[in-house]
Amino acid sequence: MRNFAKSIVETVPNPLVILNEQFEVVEANSKFVDMLELDHQSVKGLSIFTLAGHTWDCPKLRGLLENVVPKGEMFSNFELDWISPSSPNIRVLSLSGRKVLDNSGNPMILISIQDNTLRRQMQNDLIRLNSELESKVAERTAQLETSNLELLQSNRELASANSELEAFCYSVSHDLRSPLRAIDGFSQELIIRYAERLDPDGRHFLNRVRANTQRMGQLIDDLLKLSKVTRLELRKEIVDLTSLANSICKELVEQAPKRSIEFEVQPGLQAYCDAHLMRIALQNLLDNAFKFSSKKAVSKVALDQIKKNGTATFVVRDNGSGFDMTYASKLFGAFQRLHSDQEFTGTGIGLATVKRIIHRHGGTIWAESVVGEGASFYFTLS
Repeated sequence: MRNFAKSIVETVPNPLVILNEQFEVVEANSKFVDMLELDHQSVKGLSIFTLAGHTWDCPKLRGLLENVVPKGEMFSNFELDWISPSSPNIRVLSLSGRKVLDNSGNPMILISIQDNTLRRQMQNDLIRLNSELESKVAERTAQLETSNLELLQSNRELASANSELEAFCYSVSHDLRSPLRAIDGFSQELIIRYAERLDPDGRHFLNRVRANTQRMGQLIDDLLKLSKVTRLELRKEIVDLTSLANSICKELVEQAPKRSIEFEVQPGLQAYCDAHLMRIALQNLLDNAFKFSSKKAVSKVALDQIKKNGTATFVVRDNGSGFDMTYASKLFGAFQRLHSDQEFTGTGIGLATVKRIIHRHGGTIWAESVVGEGASFYFTLS
């Protein structure tokens, strides 16, 4: 029967040791002996507290073992740091003990040992990672707080700049218009009242004064529109671009009923955008196409949607005068014009306005053209 019990102990995968009431080794399995790097004969009779370089001789373990036999108390998961003779690395052993009886009914102490080194390492790694994570979270939180403060300050500065811009626009709108109206009005009076006293050159000069004051008035209007586009709040919704473009084309045709023009707008065009700003953008693009194709016998203007580099892209095309691609980079700058006033009138603000609108929608805009063969303006919306 003793041999049978011993064979069972040997099959247990964990180190096992049996102590008498004096805490001396009575029996141990191979796992226990191999762990201590001893042999069965040399380990028997030794005090558990002298083994492993007296590593197990600690008050806590003594107290636990002393209560096992007299009080029948069990203990489990008592962790002990231990350095084996053949390795400098600390191993973490978890001890569990309970009272057992031998064949003669004598009380014994059975100790089972489990190596928790890997679990301890994982716990330490987890603690370290949590600490690093907390540190990074704290650092990131501090950065976000700083960024929020900077953003708040930027918003305040932007609000102040917008306020100043509105004041400037008000000044431009009212203070500059008055002298312009006066110059234009008095020039007209001179032409009307003193026409007989003025020679042809005099009348020509006055007409030039009037034309330029009116042009400056138009520049002021366009600048105000450009400024307003920048400051308007975006209100995005699903917009029917086909319907929007058709209404703009109808207005353009009514302005020049004698012109032969073909508008072609793709059905079913939609976009998630600000309806008011998108109308301004399309108004400028279609108006440009309408204007620069005016010298053709039949003007052709189209709006449709295509795939460009894998991205859904809107395009406004015309068969007009076109432009030299060498100067394409100037197209979208304020007051940048590729044609003279004698060829086509304009202030050079329209495409700058379109660019700002498209950029405010997170999109891009560019143009392609061949001189004399029309132009195509492409734009995307995010």
